Amino acid sequence: MMVYHRLYWSLWLFSCFRQNFGQELQFPEPANGAVGESVVLAPVNPPSTSFLITQWFFNSTFIIAVVSGVTSVNSSYEGRVRFDINTLALELQNLTLNDSGIYRLETSTVGAALMKGETSLQVFEKISSVRLIDPEELLIEDDSSASITSEGTGSITSVEWMKDNSPLSPSNRIIFSPDNRSVSISPVQRSDSGEYQCTYRNPVSSETAKLSLIINCEC
Repeated sequence: MMVYHRLYWSLWLFSCFRQNFGQELQFPEPANGAVGESVVLAPVNPPSTSFLITQWFFNSTFIIAVVSGVTSVNSSYEGRVRFDINTLALELQNLTLNDSGIYRLETSTVGAALMKGETSLQVFEKISSVRLIDPEELLIEDDSSASITSEGTGSITSVEWMKDNSPLSPSNRIIFSPDNRSVSISPVQRSDSGEYQCTYRNPVSSETAKLSLIINCEC
């Protein structure tokens, strides 16, 4: 009950100060985080004066408030948030996909100027277990077709293909699937022999799988 009493008290004080707006709190570019890890959200221009009240919100959900040096934390965030009163930085720990969204910071200085700012966080699952599945049949030039399929887990935002360390581009013989996770070559030629690489990426991780393809001549 004490936590909610402090929360209501801080909200009431903020409502009193909303007529006196100060500078807008600025944040760097939107943040990215990985599931199970931590991220720090901090304004680049925190005020240099003392704070009466500081609050962080996730969308419309209260996270943490500091009122005259007394800290109140939403019970659903206990044990996984840290707050730096000097920089106004919020550290979120043990991230989940549900932590993706808009974060808002509000603070009031001793001079009763209310400052606000917001930023966004996108949480991704790290990419893992990327592999390539090669054709099982013997590949004969000008006669066979080859299909290479990729698999992997995580939050995949892009898929990149290379052959012998150069980008693999589509052509009348080389066709990528709509999701870019497989490539078909028909008919295969001797020049298609080589090492194929597929890389899954997202803003917090990447992983590459390799496969050697051999095209045999029809003798």
